[in-house]
Amino acid sequence: MRHNEFATLMGSACLIATDYGVIQEETTALGIPRLRSRERTERPITLTEGTNTIVGTVRVAPEANQIIVGQGKRGGPPPCRDGHGALRIVDALERSLADSPPPRTAEPIA
Repeated sequence: MRHNEFATLMGSACLIATDYGVIQEETTALGIPRLRSRERTERPITLTEGTNTIVGTVRVAPEANQIIVGQGKRGGPPPCRDGHGALRIVDALERSLADSPPPRTAEPIA
């Protein structure tokens, strides 16, 4: 399955239950509740501010039922993870370059 197909599939889900850690940022960005069937995460901000919940293997079914009936965890992307990072980088570079002296020469370097 290609990434685009997988992202489309994730975007149409009402919940995702997995032990796969890589998609925890994506589910948070998409606003899809995600149940992690492990006991830890490498990205705790997706728990505190995102849509991810660690449930281990025992709590998967009860937590999934809560989401299905509309009582799941709500969250959104953590600050600065809103898809506008490139714009912030360009803005910072432009501000930095505006404070820089002009180049010493306009001649091409040989």
